[in-house]
Amino acid sequence: MKKILLTIAAVAMSASALFAQDFQTGYFLNGYTQAYKLNPALRPDKAFISLPVIGGSSVASRSNIGLDNILFPVSDGKLGFFMHPEVSSQQFLSGLKSTNRFTENAQINLLSFGFKTGPLFHTVDVGVRSLGYAKVPYELFAFLKDGVTNRIDIPSVSIGENAFAEVAYGLNLKIGNIVSVGGRIKYLVGIMNGNVSIDDLSVTNNNGVWTVKGSTKGQIALKGASFKTKVSEDGSRVIDDIDFDDFDGTSGNGVALDLGVAVNIIPGLKLSAALCDIGGINWKYNINGKRDSQWVYDGDSDDLGDELTNLLELEDLGSKSEFKMLPATARLGAEFSALPFVTVGLLGTQQLGEMPWTEVRASANFKPFKLLGASVSAATGTFGFSWGAALNLNLKVVNLCIGMDAIPTKYTPQYVPLGAANFGVNFGLNITI
Repeated sequence: MKKILLTIAAVAMSASALFAQDFQTGYFLNGYTQAYKLNPALRPDKAFISLPVIGGSSVASRSNIGLDNILFPVSDGKLGFFMHPEVSSQQFLSGLKSTNRFTENAQINLLSFGFKTGPLFHTVDVGVRSLGYAKVPYELFAFLKDGVTNRIDIPSVSIGENAFAEVAYGLNLKIGNIVSVGGRIKYLVGIMNGNVSIDDLSVTNNNGVWTVKGSTKGQIALKGASFKTKVSEDGSRVIDDIDFDDFDGTSGNGVALDLGVAVNIIPGLKLSAALCDIGGINWKYNINGKRDSQWVYDGDSDDLGDELTNLLELEDLGSKSEFKMLPATARLGAEFSALPFVTVGLLGTQQLGEMPWTEVRASANFKPFKLLGASVSAATGTFGFSWGAALNLNLKVVNLCIGMDAIPTKYTPQYVPLGAANFGVNFGLNITI
């Protein structure tokens, strides 16, 4: 079962390093072709065809802690992990939050195109998305660093990953120069869904003998993967290992909607709102387990690692189906024309789901002429403060967008970014008609 947990973690972390969907700085960017994915009422200027992968892919992650909360300067100018003996408990623990969070919302674009018919603008998208999260409480890090003197209660530890393919059709209607409304319907094909949580975890120290208690539950939907079981010490049959050799299909189906509206209230003031990912997937879990564990550790360090894996040996409860909602995202935007070629934008974003987060982003947007758009932004919210910037070039038949939602501004001497691990790079190349 520990291999299953590591698999979920690896997918979650690698997905965030490959591609991301919500390029927030692009919301008010002049000529940004993919803005309709943030709000389907934001209409592309021209018909377009995206190039596979490079037509709208990004690198992104969000966290309320940074690498400098995990890695620290030690002897000889090197960096040491937080368990290094030269890193004090106060130095490490003072930088953590009560709940340390990581989330990613990812997408790689396989095909996109859009075209106009009368007052309508149509978009079609095919892509792969990944939604992941991890939550680690302060108390677990404190236990790993300092052990336990009497008793420590550790809140829920959880990790999850959700990967699926998406086929979307969007429709935008523009009514004069006043109102634009849009919607996208998305058919979702589940690839993999997994989640593991450890609750009610406690460690009690009685004269050097530790008593560990915890309740673990986990689910995996991954069609074609085979799972091995074994008989545990208490006689129950538990899930022990996972084999990917026979992976051969999908693990669920679903549907979701995006809805949006944009209104020019008065000359120079545009308000907009969107609600995206209203829907979910019916997952078919071929692994479903739960286990309440209690064991005693008597100080033999050779046994501690093996004993801890007992928490991940879940009793096999058989397969099941379950409908799970996607984490819906709400956006409210306001854009004011400050000068003939400069606007000021304010965007509020709220994401729901297992890892809810809030962000408010202000931007200055430059539109000196049709061929060029540029934005600089500053954001604050659940994951701290960040700077962003973007540039969009509309070169007749080619539209090129590059930008970042979170630009690191401070580094250690070893070039490790300081502050929350928020990072995002967007690149998009589209053929316009």
